[in-house]
Amino acid sequence: MQNTKFISLLQTFSKEELKRFDDFIKSPYFNKLEAPVKLYKTLLPQYPNFDDLKWDKLFKKAFPDKPAFSETYLRNVLSDLYDLGLGFLRQEAAEKNQASGEFACVQKLIYRQLYKQAGQQLEKIHEWLEKSWLNMDYNSLLADYYDSKMILHDRAEEQHAYSEAHQQKVNYWEKAIWEKVISLIYETETDKRDFYNFPYNTETLKKILSVFEAEKYTDTPMLLAAYYRAVLVINPNWETFNALHELLKTESTKMPDNQVYSCYMALLGYTSYVMRQSLDIRKLVALQMELAVNAVELRKRNNLHLIETHYHSIAVNGYELYGFDWAMQYIDAHVSELLPYLQEGLPAYSKAFIWFREKNYRETIALLSGLPNFRSDLYFSVKPILLMCYYETEDTDAAEFMLNTLRKTYKNHPNLKIGAQEALKHFIEQYGQLVKLRIQFNPQKAIALKDAILQPATPLFAKQWLLDKITALETAKQKSRHFAKRF
Repeated sequence: MQNTKFISLLQTFSKEELKRFDDFIKSPYFNKLEAPVKLYKTLLPQYPNFDDLKWDKLFKKAFPDKPAFSETYLRNVLSDLYDLGLGFLRQEAAEKNQASGEFACVQKLIYRQLYKQAGQQLEKIHEWLEKSWLNMDYNSLLADYYDSKMILHDRAEEQHAYSEAHQQKVNYWEKAIWEKVISLIYETETDKRDFYNFPYNTETLKKILSVFEAEKYTDTPMLLAAYYRAVLVINPNWETFNALHELLKTESTKMPDNQVYSCYMALLGYTSYVMRQSLDIRKLVALQMELAVNAVELRKRNNLHLIETHYHSIAVNGYELYGFDWAMQYIDAHVSELLPYLQEGLPAYSKAFIWFREKNYRETIALLSGLPNFRSDLYFSVKPILLMCYYETEDTDAAEFMLNTLRKTYKNHPNLKIGAQEALKHFIEQYGQLVKLRIQFNPQKAIALKDAILQPATPLFAKQWLLDKITALETAKQKSRHFAKRF
């Protein structure tokens, strides 16, 4: 009986939730049974592991009036507790969704023909919406507000006011629907590009996007932001980037934090896209740094952890902008802001990455060789970086072993995110061709490999290195020819 549904649910509760659940089951409005309260009180000291539960002893302690242990009775009480646990979660959700409860209350007043009280309550709701309007569903909530106004005016036989409320309902639902549809386009297209190669069918939605008239919604920054995000992922261009960036600068205070953060992620996605298209990325480093820092500050404001891509990006961009010492200090200073499972591996990886940029390949190898798997897509660049280090140190045996390991990694992880898949695939192919060129140089093959490396699918961390190695081979070949001609 150790892994009962209730125990599994209870293990997910925080300490604050445990207290509120205790109040919940003791409330006669939600529970009129004494047995669940008694059993919960007995179980609570075992939280959170419940490893050594002795059900017969717990039963005797919880139900001293029972003459003997009854597994059937115990299972029934646990089932009651589980149902109460689900009820608690519903109540928690209902309390957080204040608007739906308020609108339901207004409709109850209307149906009781208490029109004056219903109107007063609606005005309180409207005032609350305007004060706390930084909500993803702001437009749909206002549509619901005017829906309640329609019911009120209809029952009170106020026809003109009814029609005005109806028009307002249409206006806000129009914005809400556009926002929902456009957000779906951005979400699915981003997942398709950045996460898994799932064949999302969004062609109809994208056709709808083509008839959206942005100039009609200048008073609705949330909707404009959703539109620019969607366009930026479908048709990346600087014009849309600048429009979204400027909107954030002027209107971010009129948008909820989660939408602002989504905008920063869209902008960061575009800068990464541009970096993959070109080798001239220096001018983009400061811009990407600004966006990443703003995104991190937004997460801090909402008591959210520092995610690995922001942490690594700021460290690497900081190295380019401010130097080695700044980057190393940043890495050490912000370890505690990461999730626990990242706090050992990710800082070591970021330091190794910077040592690699410093061309200190021995230090890079030392850091990466003993690196634990820190469960991030960044981890899949560890083997390629090690392989580049072995190339630099001319450790042929280690390089050959690592290349074979890398091929197995690619083959054995078919569910990798599409970006990581493409990066591994192209790096393996291009590195193999580079080794062949080093053994037997061919000018035409060198040019063809350069062209392949310049394609966006080449991982950004290896692109410049691969090109530099080909250039070095070309230079060495030219020198040998020049030397041969002299003698």
